[in-house]
Amino acid sequence: MATANTNTAPILVEGSNITLTQSGQTITITSTGGGGGTPGGSDTQVQFNDSGAFGGDSGFTYNKTTNTATIENVVATTITNSTLSTASAGAKLYLFNSY
Repeated sequence: MATANTNTAPILVEGSNITLTQSGQTITITSTGGGGGTPGGSDTQVQFNDSGAFGGDSGFTYNKTTNTATIENVVATTITNSTLSTASAGAKLYLFNSY
């Protein structure tokens, strides 16, 4: 005949990349591992998957202060935003069909 476990204390179990350490009444949970690799590109360059490695390109940047993405040579099949502007006053913005 099986008896029910009446212990109401939680049970902590270590898992992959998790270590539990107890000192008196304190339990410390430490995680190791996680993402790996070296960030691709330089500061402000947007990261992307470059054949399985982190990539970055000077022609694809993001400035979090101005909330501005700068992308060279954009190819789009549809542009849905009705407002397009250039980076500087008086500059020309050209849209063309590359068919």
